[in-house]
Amino acid sequence: MGDVSEILLSGICYFIFFLLIAIYIIYTLYMVITYVFDSLAVMNLSNNKIKAWIPFYNKYLLGNIANLKVLGIISALICFIVNIIYISFYKNQYSAFSLSVIIIGMLVGYIIEIIIANKIFKESDSKHAKIYTILSVLTLGFSRPICLFLLKKRRKKFN
Repeated sequence: MGDVSEILLSGICYFIFFLLIAIYIIYTLYMVITYVFDSLAVMNLSNNKIKAWIPFYNKYLLGNIANLKVLGIISALICFIVNIIYISFYKNQYSAFSLSVIIIGMLVGYIIEIIIANKIFKESDSKHAKIYTILSVLTLGFSRPICLFLLKKRRKKFN
């Protein structure tokens, strides 16, 4: 009887482990894709070609483009803090607190980035701004940087 419970318990542990690995891989891919397309969007929407590729600073630049500097700063700080906790979480410092901070930070950052993107969408293409925003929300943010990148030259360059 003890063997069955050991097998069941080890199966649950393996499931949780592989779930955490899958979350790690998905989040890492999301961060890389978001970083590349956000940087390309900032390059296209502003004159800051080099600064667009500085990690976390491009979040501030997006807020600056949308005339929401405070939200840009908050977005950059949240992204930085979440990534630091994210890295430490996967270096064997598992805790429910750090996992909850990561999830809450990701949600707050996601909401702020959608607000910033919505403002840029409205200023760049007011006809389709709602469609871009709804698409960004429905895809959980995956299409937001791509939509920002596709806006390209529809908006006057920001200095």
